[in-house]
Amino acid sequence: MCDVRYVRSGLPVQRSSRAALYGTMGHGVLFGGLIWLVAGDLRFGLIMAGGLIAFALIALLLRGRLTVDADRLVIAVPPVFRKVIALSEIVDVRLGEINSVAEVGGTGYRRVYGTGGAKRAFVHEAGPSVEVATQSGKTYVISDPNAERLSAVLRAGAGLD
Repeated sequence: MCDVRYVRSGLPVQRSSRAALYGTMGHGVLFGGLIWLVAGDLRFGLIMAGGLIAFALIALLLRGRLTVDADRLVIAVPPVFRKVIALSEIVDVRLGEINSVAEVGGTGYRRVYGTGGAKRAFVHEAGPSVEVATQSGKTYVISDPNAERLSAVLRAGAGLD
């Protein structure tokens, strides 16, 4: 687990998703105010507004991280999610492009079912991506602005070159 070969951290939420989260915060304030005006219950209005704003802020602050070391690929959004794929399990690595909304329905960690079977996608923005196929038949699509380097490191680590 030493010999880190590739690290990409601080992967932000996609711009369009950030806009939606800011909208969620605005709705929190709006709904909280409406509840206060209509029901006359300030506490419930504040709880509603505070909850929606807190949810959106936490989502905005989360950052993805990709790490490839001597024997594994780690896809993580600390402290919420972590997926580990052994490099020895990888049977193919291909470069590609991903349109996050059209192909996988948005950003984040996604499961997509289609004619090619189930795919798992870790997408933080549309653009260059790496498609990783494993011995178990699972396919992972990982978006990364530096997809060529990630692909080369994964291919070398999996012994595909």
